[in-house]
Amino acid sequence: MTRQGALGIRIHRMADDFSPFPAAVRAGDFIFAPCILNQAAINPRPLDAWQSRHESRIVLERLKAVIESAGGAMANVINLLQCFQGRGQTAGYVEERVHHFRGGVPTSTGTAGTALATPKALIQLDAVGVVPSPGKALEYIGGTSQAASYSNAIAYGDLVYFSGIMTSDPKTQPDPTRWFGSAVKSELRFIMQERFAPIAASAGCGIGDIAVAHFHLLNPIADLGPFREL
Repeated sequence: MTRQGALGIRIHRMADDFSPFPAAVRAGDFIFAPCILNQAAINPRPLDAWQSRHESRIVLERLKAVIESAGGAMANVINLLQCFQGRGQTAGYVEERVHHFRGGVPTSTGTAGTALATPKALIQLDAVGVVPSPGKALEYIGGTSQAASYSNAIAYGDLVYFSGIMTSDPKTQPDPTRWFGSAVKSELRFIMQERFAPIAASAGCGIGDIAVAHFHLLNPIADLGPFREL
């Protein structure tokens, strides 16, 4: 939300949208592009072995069209939230994504579920981009994974976006009893103190400066209690 219309909010729609919601919202230097889907997924064709890669290309090309319609460029997309219908879609998507962000690699978070906004869709994107004002530029912080095309953190002005962080590497997976005797507490503390904090420090901020955070729990019923305690 903005106050007193200071950012000059502008709504952008695409001619082929089936959604009642805008394709993008421009607020000041920022472009917010939610729920980017394969429009054809509302009436999908039969599946084939290349559908994940094919749909990834369609979705990323649509994102490009939406971002450019709002005056931006893919090189200045700073954050991607990717939702997949099952984990099997991620490899094809990552293979395709590297071809679409050659001028700059955004921060990235991925989640998998059983269905998306359009049930037959395989991939859904939410993106944040910027249109840099004169004298302002993106700052890439904490390194970049060229293989998977994402940056650990990107700063623009006073805001810093971070990629999602997991303890998925067996070499760094903490012992579940190392802290508090709880696996979820162990992972959260490891993520925040040993993974997130050093990147945040490189950006000149810390855990106390977090404005918005999304936490995804594998088993919310069992893990929410220990998670909230920590």
